[in-house]
Amino acid sequence: MRGSPIFQTVVLLLAMLVAGLLGKSYLDHSHQLDKTKAAPKAKNHDATNVVEGEVEMVFSSAPLSYTLRKSPIDSDGAPEVLLKGDRPEENPIYGEIRLDAHSAVTYWLDVIWAEEPAEGSRHFVQFKLSPNYGNEIQVAFSTAGKKIEQAFDKGNLGGEGDE
Repeated sequence: MRGSPIFQTVVLLLAMLVAGLLGKSYLDHSHQLDKTKAAPKAKNHDATNVVEGEVEMVFSSAPLSYTLRKSPIDSDGAPEVLLKGDRPEENPIYGEIRLDAHSAVTYWLDVIWAEEPAEGSRHFVQFKLSPNYGNEIQVAFSTAGKKIEQAFDKGNLGGEGDE
């Protein structure tokens, strides 16, 4: 190498200083662009927080009717009927419903049979909800009478209830 090592060092340091200043101004400029961008639009609750789910209900014997409702998001509304059927011919029953993905929801399941079960036996329903996103819900309820009217929460991962 020709020339003074001190001169080469000073030139190299100046080149690094210029490159550093240019890089810093580029980063500051891009940071300012991020600040001036418009705020993102609020997401539509109905479109983005809804997932599909499959319902499976297994009955001890064919019921007269069944209804699956969910509690309203606000306390002023009426419960929304998700599934309803009269005198189903198939057992188990399958259905597709739409669910709120990230909210606490209480479901109500009402099942009515034509007559009470035989002496010493019970009517039962096993309910399974498998959403495309989130935790599966599986509950079972039984009764010695003709009706099951039970409520359960979205986060309930299993349990049994007697009426």
